[in-house]
Order: sequence, then C-alpha cells, then structure tokens
Amino acid sequence: MSPEPQIVETLRDRYKLLSTLGAGGFATVYKAEQIATGQLVAVKVLTLTEAPQGSDRDRRLERFHREMRLCAQLHHPNIVRLIDSGQAGPAVVYTVFDLAPGKDLAHLLADEGRLEPKEAKYLMLQVLDALACAHGQCVVHRDLKPANIMVTHTGARRNAIVLDFGIGAVAADAKREEMSRLTQTSESIGTPCYAAPEQLRSEAPTRRSDLYA
Repeated sequence: MSPEPQIVETLRDRYKLLSTLGAGGFATVYKAEQIATGQLVAVKVLTLTEAPQGSDRDRRLERFHREMRLCAQLHHPNIVRLIDSGQAGPAVVYTVFDLAPGKDLAHLLADEGRLEPKEAKYLMLQVLDALACAHGQCVVHRDLKPANIMVTHTGARRNAIVLDFGIGAVAADAKREEMSRLTQTSESIGTPCYAAPEQLRSEAPTRRSDLYA
C-alpha cells in the first residue's frame, strides 16, 4: 500500500516515504528515507484527519506526545531508537524511529517454528534487559508480545529489539499524579492474551505487568 499523497507532500522536505509498514486505529507507520542522510527509517504518523475536534482528537495527540516523551528517555541497544519528531501542518504529527531490519518474533515463529532453547534464552535475556532499562525510567510497555519484538540479523547472531511503546505508561508506583492523568479506562490496555490480570481489570500497570507478558 502506497503512502497517502497528502502525507508524502507534507514530509517531502525531510523524508521520502517509500511504503507502508503497518497501520492501526490511530497511526500509520511508513518505511522512509531521511533526505539529509539517506538513512532508512520508520515514520509513524498520527491519524488526525478523521478525528473530530474536541476530546477525542486531544486524547490522540496526548497519547502520541506521551509516546515521544517515553521513548526519548530510553537509551538501550535492544530498544528501538527515537530519531526525530514533529508536526507538519494541522493534520500531520509524526515520530521517526530507526528502521530495525529483520522479522518480528511472531512472523519468525510462524516461519521457523519453535526456537532452540539456547537462542530463545539469548533473545529473551535481551528483552529482559531492555525492560530493565525501561522500568528503571519508570516506563511500563503494556503491550509486550511477539509482534512487538523485532529479531534482527545484522551481525554474527540474531538480536532482539523491543518496539512500540505506543501505549506505554508510567509505572503505578511512580509519579502517581501523572499516572492517573495518563491512563484512562477508555484507553487500550494492550493485547488481551498477553495482558496481565490487572490490565484486564483496568487497574494501573506495574513493572510486573510486562514480566507477565
């Protein structure tokens, strides 16, 4: 699927959009080339054109800016890196991430079947170390699942990179005032089959919610 012409035109001075990587209810992710460097990146564009004016639109913007703030705190080789963000016109808000080459773990398991125990341990220890970094910044992912773990093969061994802190939140035991403001019962709680019981009960997430997933 080709990127929308309006988005292409709006970002053309900084990014050349090449193809669509994925789309959700509130955002679309594009494979793109950064004009200044030629680097391949992933550009996540918030969908505002169909959102009505008022609280729903404001909530989408709040969630999007929150993701940007959370990702900006996280510096770890196994967490996808935030490169850039901005607003180009009234209807285009975007963030830019490193483009992690490889397959997500869900597709890898579908193609190859069960991983060997040594490789499963190696990859999951990397995921746990990435979570330790996030949790050290009081950030809970809240949607950890195979589709949000990219497995790259750019060196001698495959490595795991944690993606998509799009519904991440501040841990329940830190900054409680911000926690109550940012997590609402109407907000997505993640993927049900990976969600911890407290998430399904719409309770505040904790670091253990990610470990459950």
